[in-house]
Amino acid sequence: MGKGIPSPDAEEKTKGKAEYGIDVRPRGGQFYAAIWHSPRIGGVLQNTTLPQGLPGVRGLVKGKDYVAVVASSYYQAAAALQKAKTQTVWDNSKALRVSTSDIFKAYRGALNRGVEHPHRSLMDSRGNTTPQREWAFKQTYSVPLLAHMAMEPLNATAMVSRGKVKVWAGHQSGSLAKLFAACAANVSCNHVEVDTPYLGGGFGRRADLNYITKAVEIARQFPHVPVQTIWSRAEDIRDDFFRPAAMADVFADLDPKSQLPSKLIYRVAAPAASRQYASRVATILGAGVPWDRSMVDGAIFHSIICRIAASRV
Repeated sequence: MGKGIPSPDAEEKTKGKAEYGIDVRPRGGQFYAAIWHSPRIGGVLQNTTLPQGLPGVRGLVKGKDYVAVVASSYYQAAAALQKAKTQTVWDNSKALRVSTSDIFKAYRGALNRGVEHPHRSLMDSRGNTTPQREWAFKQTYSVPLLAHMAMEPLNATAMVSRGKVKVWAGHQSGSLAKLFAACAANVSCNHVEVDTPYLGGGFGRRADLNYITKAVEIARQFPHVPVQTIWSRAEDIRDDFFRPAAMADVFADLDPKSQLPSKLIYRVAAPAASRQYASRVATILGAGVPWDRSMVDGAIFHSIICRIAASRV
């Protein structure tokens, strides 16, 4: 207590000695996989082929919504994947057909309807919050869809051997990493070992563990050999679970003396991101959640702070 203690990992990170997921090199060697997902959300792989005789290539893996090339090096896998792209056909009949402009148009419509919107959730209401004709302050704020952009691109190394699975990957939940790997290999969680190196940035993206699922699916095609699946930086961005876009209308009147808000209305249009995440991780967790507090914490806490400050002036 009361003493400054240096971070135990500071020296090895500063000197470049720290091992991250992408640095994993299991004893005995490994293969590398380059992965490419459907260019449209919801697209399904229809067909793909790969020319014969490409240097270092060990095989082609066809997933539901991705294609992966496995080779002796990542450079060879990535080069071969470029050739596979020209011979890949996607079924986009059920793919998402919505644009960024569509999203903001829907937000604007929801905010215009306000309390009349059928899917609204009233999270905090005190006093008279009926919008009036003139306000001292009225402003609309919006934020776009954003990728997580962790410094270390998504990657995971997996080996499936004799009904057992070993995974080397940075992640944000060891228990979920084990569960996802077990489901991908169709084995019990007791037969999964997860080795956790340093994490080169998570920010919530590595709580979505589809990259571990796909690494195990790919490794199953090459028993007894570790396969490191790496998402290129472009793929890491394009196939992200993006931070949702949002739009907010803010109305405020200011107290003449304190110049703090005396009346404040926040109307926020945003998806229930935490509920969507829960539905991806475990469907049962996503049921029965009427609203998503995490999407509006900033508005709620700021309004509480303003009320406390005003009461003390």
